[in-house]
Amino acid sequence: MELTQAQRAVWKCLQQQWTAGETVESLDHLCRLMGLRSRGALHRHVDALVAAGLVAPLDRHRTGLRPGPAALGDERRAARAGLALPPSWPAGLPLRALPRLGRIAAGAPLDAVFDEEPVLVPERLAPAGDAYVLEVRGDSMSGDGILDGDLAIVEVDPHVRPGEIAVVLVAGEGATLKRFRHEGGVVRLIASNPAVADQCIPAAQVSIQGRLSGLMRSYSA
Repeated sequence: MELTQAQRAVWKCLQQQWTAGETVESLDHLCRLMGLRSRGALHRHVDALVAAGLVAPLDRHRTGLRPGPAALGDERRAARAGLALPPSWPAGLPLRALPRLGRIAAGAPLDAVFDEEPVLVPERLAPAGDAYVLEVRGDSMSGDGILDGDLAIVEVDPHVRPGEIAVVLVAGEGATLKRFRHEGGVVRLIASNPAVADQCIPAAQVSIQGRLSGLMRSYSA
């Protein structure tokens, strides 16, 4: 849809804030940023941006004005919103922003880095519930097609069934990505790379953090 001059001014102000990494906490905040005295007309302009898909629908449970799907549908617009979009991502693909919680080992357990940098994920790969993204380090799960540098999409669920690929937290060592199996008082962490030995960890030292839901990979020449 074509924006009016006033609507374009509001959109430009929002873009400038998001590009600078700043949040727009409310309509009153936006009103102050634009030097306006009343938010009456401003509300109508924001509603028009919501209808255009440039701004996410206002939600009383989530404060702040956030980019909408049309603002996150290509690399340029996603960059303005401060979100990482893989190169050559198809424009208009339905996306969901998930927190990026750092790196995880697909070899020996490795401390995760919790930086919470959001990553755009296709909705068809994102689980319905809470989820996050981890960058894979190591090649112990290469037999399952999980390679160093892949982005693992993880569904938050402590009740993962044995044999599934899970994020496993090992006390005192950090987190790792493995299939697992209970064997008496220990948990076997199973590598799919034949060159990497399984690990047997006392069950009391193991906590399941979630299951692998999807995988994203970028290729470079």
